[in-house]
Amino acid sequence: MNELAKLPIAMDLPPEEPGPFAPCILLLDTSSSMTAQPGGTRPIDELNAAVKQFARDVRNDSLACNRADITVIEFNSSAKQIVPPTLARDFIAPQLTANGLTAMGEAIELGLEAIKTRRREYRANGAQAYKPMMFLLTDGMPTDDWSSAATEVHRLAAQGRLNFFAVGTSSADFDTLAQIAPPDRPPMRVLDGRFPEMFRWISDSLSSISGSIPGENVPLPPTQGWGEAAF
Repeated sequence: MNELAKLPIAMDLPPEEPGPFAPCILLLDTSSSMTAQPGGTRPIDELNAAVKQFARDVRNDSLACNRADITVIEFNSSAKQIVPPTLARDFIAPQLTANGLTAMGEAIELGLEAIKTRRREYRANGAQAYKPMMFLLTDGMPTDDWSSAATEVHRLAAQGRLNFFAVGTSSADFDTLAQIAPPDRPPMRVLDGRFPEMFRWISDSLSSISGSIPGENVPLPPTQGWGEAAF
């Protein structure tokens, strides 16, 4: 992994919270195309508002606030971890700006590395963890190599060690997203103007997971209202 992929220090796990913890990694496209779309909308503004609402929702959940462990990685011409793993109660939404290309493969690799690093911290603290949730949102197509990242996503998903969700706006390259996403969880298309509902679904999912037993198969909320199958 190159210099851009070095991970900042995560928030310490509080000793008074034994877990289990629910890792949630948000991979957010902040390429230049997020500044404007047909009709004059600015997806980057909508995304910022939705992430801020998500931060309020998870902080206000009495159980998920101490269990959801959130990481934010943005990707444009390169990928960067802009919020290191942070419990929901301490999570503050970053201010996202759009520019550059779409280093999607690097973002996925960085997210997978963040999971491995945080899991070592869980083990060192004697804490259990739920299956990580990784959520990829893009409005375009990758401009870097994504094949090795996709291979690792498929391997972990097949082993039951990762919940991976690939979501695109109407302008996304769904043919590529279908190759990145696990075969049993094809990509979703987020409906126009539905970023708030999509992030509310993520917070509701974290709430459901946080109330379960690690290893238990937890049904997630339906995506109707914000998304539809891409194919």
